[in-house]
Amino acid sequence: MHFPDELLTDATITAARQSIVGAGAELEGLTTALLTAIATGDDTGTLTAGLALLTQCGRVTAAFPELVAALTTAGPTLPGITAAQITALVDDLPRKITDLLLADRLEASKPAAALLEAFGILERAFDPGDLADPTKPPH
Repeated sequence: MHFPDELLTDATITAARQSIVGAGAELEGLTTALLTAIATGDDTGTLTAGLALLTQCGRVTAAFPELVAALTTAGPTLPGITAAQITALVDDLPRKITDLLLADRLEASKPAAALLEAFGILERAFDPGDLADPTKPPH
């Protein structure tokens, strides 16, 4: 779904996004630790780093209710956006964003991504969008 630029400038939504960014700032270092442990064959380190990464993902996820509330309140007031589109967006939003963050961070390491997919933590899906609706591009 393509949202209007106002979505990124709304003060309530921006504050909620910043809460998640703050909690997510540690993910890169934790991901690096996991990738290093996997690359060196350190099973204990892989488990420890994996658990630390999952714990931090939980912290990121805990920041999502603020974003969901902001989107639910302000989203339908934006041009061209309906309440139904916002409902579809916020439905299971923490899982969607966590999956996206992990996928982006682990994209460089196929073994790490495969491990998380095997445990059911990471799921990749392609949405072909709706060619008749420019607010729903493929992603």
